[in-house]
Amino acid sequence: KADTVSSMIAPRLSLAQRVFSTKALGRLAVAAIAIVVALHPSTRAAAENMVSALGADDMSLSLSDPRDPKEFVSDLAIVMPRPTIVLTRQDAVAQELLKFSRTMSTQDVLRTAQAISEEAERLGYDPLLLLALIHIESFYDHLALSSVGAEGLMQLMPPTAEWMAGRLQLRWDQGHTFDPVLNVRLGSQYLAYLHREFGRMDYALTAYNRGPHATRYLVDRFGRLPPPIYDFYAAKVLGHYEKLKAMYGKLPMG
Repeated sequence: KADTVSSMIAPRLSLAQRVFSTKALGRLAVAAIAIVVALHPSTRAAAENMVSALGADDMSLSLSDPRDPKEFVSDLAIVMPRPTIVLTRQDAVAQELLKFSRTMSTQDVLRTAQAISEEAERLGYDPLLLLALIHIESFYDHLALSSVGAEGLMQLMPPTAEWMAGRLQLRWDQGHTFDPVLNVRLGSQYLAYLHREFGRMDYALTAYNRGPHATRYLVDRFGRLPPPIYDFYAAKVLGHYEKLKAMYGKLPMG
């Protein structure tokens, strides 16, 4: 019986060696495939086809297409996992971005969700507030460009973005803020700066939209924000924030 088994395995071992020695996968792999082929003779034809492909002059049949090195490296970057169950507000931010974004890759969405949560924690804000601002400003389009030149998710004007990058000692080599993570970091910090200047979030949001000088003029002249001015922008952001809180407000920050 031992001779019979040896006679069954020997030709198949030779076949397995021809398949895998070509790719130098090692003796252990060769032995394993030899046993599989011996126990399942029907696989011999498939193995023969593999040998033919490996021995062919046109190796493109057996090799995958080359990938851009930057894309390959970016795929190795560590990001938050894609949420399958919404357990925290960071998960909620990621879910909303995944649901509505039509311009960002999944990886960029997860990086952006992580950046929103990190900036919110650093500044003492609810990440859902920053998400509400993004919803109103760009509707999650990280390539959005307004008629006056505001860019990206949080619609930053280039001079404002450059000024904030200088204050935060962040690199701003490309001269624009279409990178969603950079846009979120600069936009969140700019909102916090305006909040400190005006002391109220509705004033800060109005200044984010209309500019700090115009907002200061309105407040000084009328003693408060006129209702039409408040309704035009701040009310929209805060209103959407309330909707997000109704859905996700019971979740921990995470």
